[in-house]
Amino acid sequence: NALLKTLEEPPAHALFIMATTESHKLPETIISRTQRFSFKPISATNISKHLAVIAKKEGIAATDDALELIAESSAGGFRDAISLLDQAAVGQTEITSERIHQLLGQADPSLLIKVIDAIEARQPHQALEALDVLWDEGLQPSQVAKQLILAWRERLRVSLEQGNTPSSAALRAIELLLPV
Repeated sequence: NALLKTLEEPPAHALFIMATTESHKLPETIISRTQRFSFKPISATNISKHLAVIAKKEGIAATDDALELIAESSAGGFRDAISLLDQAAVGQTEITSERIHQLLGQADPSLLIKVIDAIEARQPHQALEALDVLWDEGLQPSQVAKQLILAWRERLRVSLEQGNTPSSAALRAIELLLPV
C-alpha cells in the first residue's frame, strides 16, 4: 500500500525504477501506474561490432572470428562480452578463436565435427575416439554437449537451406543432448 501511495503521488524530484525478470508477478495496481520498458538481449552481430571498436581503442589485436565467438558466448550481454575480451587480452599479442575456446572451456570445433561425422556415418568407435580426446583435454561433458547441439543446429540449418533432408541420426542426437 505504501508503494501504491508513493506511485500515485510521487515527489517531484523522484524517479522510481523497478527491475524484475518476473513482471507477471506484479500486481495489476502497480502495473497500471507504471511505464514498462522491456529489455532484450543484444544481437551477437552488434556485440561483435562494439567489441571491435573497443579492441581498436585499447590497442588489442583480435581476429573477427574471436570477437564473434565472444559475442555468441555472452548470450546478449555487453558486460559479459567486455569482461571476456579483457580476460582474453591479458598476456596476449593477438586474441584468436582458439584462445576464446580455451577460456570458455570449449572443445576444438574440428573435434566436434569428427564426432558429428562419425555419428552420422554410424561409426561409434570413431565417435568414441573423438569424445575420448575431448574428455582427455578436461572439457566438461555439459559444455561439449552444448557445443554439439549448436554445431548440429548449424549443420541442419545449412542442410535445409540447400533443400536436403536432415539425417535422422542428427535429429536423434540433438533430441538426446537437449536438457529436459
